[in-house]
Amino acid sequence: MVQEYWPGLLTVYLACLVAFTSPGPNFVAITSYAVKNRPAGYGVAVGISVGTAIWALFAATGLTALVTTFRFVETVIGVAGGLYLLWLGYNAFKSVLARQTFQPNQIDTKDLRSLAQSVLPGLAIQLSNPKTAMFWLALTSTVIQPGTPYMVIVLLVGGCLMLALLWHCLLAFAFSSGPLREAYIRYKPVFSLIFAVLFCGFGLSVFYSLVWGQPGG
Repeated sequence: MVQEYWPGLLTVYLACLVAFTSPGPNFVAITSYAVKNRPAGYGVAVGISVGTAIWALFAATGLTALVTTFRFVETVIGVAGGLYLLWLGYNAFKSVLARQTFQPNQIDTKDLRSLAQSVLPGLAIQLSNPKTAMFWLALTSTVIQPGTPYMVIVLLVGGCLMLALLWHCLLAFAFSSGPLREAYIRYKPVFSLIFAVLFCGFGLSVFYSLVWGQPGG
């Protein structure tokens, strides 16, 4: 019975990979943590991946549709996500203004976030993005229908979680080693400014979509 759902599941997996590789808040968050500290980059990657699986589960079981029915709930989620992204941008700007430098021997020291401590920021970024909720709601509707076997839901959520972990952890590894990390060490103020602008831009875009993206806005 599950076999008939495989074409739809493969379509969902492919759409996930395309979405994962598109630059956005997740990409910026992982790279900004990973260039400072590899465990921190992995932590954010795990948090974002778990958040991905949670949204997929909510969408597959109908919870996302219930949440988005109430505009107030969607607005609260969006405001929280926008403020958090602006806060990350503010911290990056503070680093630029303080002219903080970065030395290679600072990597993996106690003043940097550990893998466990960085999971929550990644989870917060992913769960507070209302656009992610709508993406999963639209995507899972191509596979999940009334009467769909529970095993299909398990395969959908589990498969997307594995793909998310694979891509995001590879991204964290790539930006925490080699030339990319060396470039960050050498030009930290420049990278901090870039991260600050991107985080603030993503945060403001969330508020823009909340105000002008709603009917009558």
